[in-house]
Amino acid sequence: DFHFADGAAGRVPLLPADAVRLSPEKDVAAVEAPAARSYRVRVALLTGRLLDAAAPVVNKLHFALLHSGLPETEWDPELDGADPAEPATMKKAAVRCVQQHFGADLSACVFRRFMDVLYKKEDGTEVRTAVLLPELWDCAGPPVELGRQVKEVTKEFKKMITVEEELTEEEVEAGRTAWAAQIARERALGQAPRPNEREVDRVERLEELEERLKRMERHPEVKTTRTVSKAVMEERTITEEVARPELRGLRDLLGLNEGTPRRPDFENVFETKLFALCFDEMMRLESGHQIVQWLHGHKARVQEEAAARTAQRKRLRDEMEDVRRQTQERARASQERAAKRQKREQRRQEQARKKQAAEQEKANMREAERLERELIEREEARKEAEEEAEEEA
Repeated sequence: DFHFADGAAGRVPLLPADAVRLSPEKDVAAVEAPAARSYRVRVALLTGRLLDAAAPVVNKLHFALLHSGLPETEWDPELDGADPAEPATMKKAAVRCVQQHFGADLSACVFRRFMDVLYKKEDGTEVRTAVLLPELWDCAGPPVELGRQVKEVTKEFKKMITVEEELTEEEVEAGRTAWAAQIARERALGQAPRPNEREVDRVERLEELEERLKRMERHPEVKTTRTVSKAVMEERTITEEVARPELRGLRDLLGLNEGTPRRPDFENVFETKLFALCFDEMMRLESGHQIVQWLHGHKARVQEEAAARTAQRKRLRDEMEDVRRQTQERARASQERAAKRQKREQRRQEQARKKQAAEQEKANMREAERLERELIEREEARKEAEEEAEEEA
């Protein structure tokens, strides 16, 4: 019974954010196998992992698994509610399931009932499994951290200790005999003559040796105990890992092998794979729906794009015409300015020429006046000379 097509359910995003993270530091008390009841709840924790941007979506969607399957719990009427068909009852069971298995609180999330699996037994009884999908991508806050399940176990360990052990009378007597033999050896070695030793030195050395040997006889170093290593069993309480969550891709879930019904975890793997198949079908339907919508709007988009291209070409032509017109206007204005500059230059040259001609004419007139004055002066001088000559004659 695949009924996620609930009108109020909304849509699952094609690539939800990283909403789940495996925590290496978080531990949760191990959950004992629940008593068999007629109603079970599984929770599918969905997260997106963008490992490769070019990879298909089926490789980017991951689910949190435990013991190779979706985490499950039995519906408890005392903890969850009397009616398992109520959404609030299923949410309480799902929140309790995630809290027990992973140590995460999802009470603030919205849970969607994704699918139901109904088993009809040969004895006429029925067992129903509801799979719920929390909308983690809409929950505010950091990613949900999933912890491992652990339990405290008391075990016996072998430990080596050192103890003092009493020696037997024979061993003590053997120690005394060995001590006396050591004294005798040292006396014999000490009394042996030494080369080039003076008699006075020898007597002094023997007296000191005898005093030391007498002290050894009075205080023999004979052990009555010995140190031995002994193995003893010691009980220790250790934390042992029972189950560790893992993130598996949708493609991996589709490839699960549930085996035969005689397999101990058949229902666990079967329901997980069935959920993966239904989820994959939903994603394919979602993709097909998007393709149909795209095809329906394709013609309008093509027309809009053609009109946009036509408008763009017209706009480009208008812009090019404006540019050409502005270029011509600038060229015409430049020619007019050049013609005006040329006329101004011609007028300036004409004025300079006229000024130069007037100055030349004035210079010529001044030169003519000078020459005329010189002629007059010469004529007057000649006349005066002639007059003086006549007077002298």
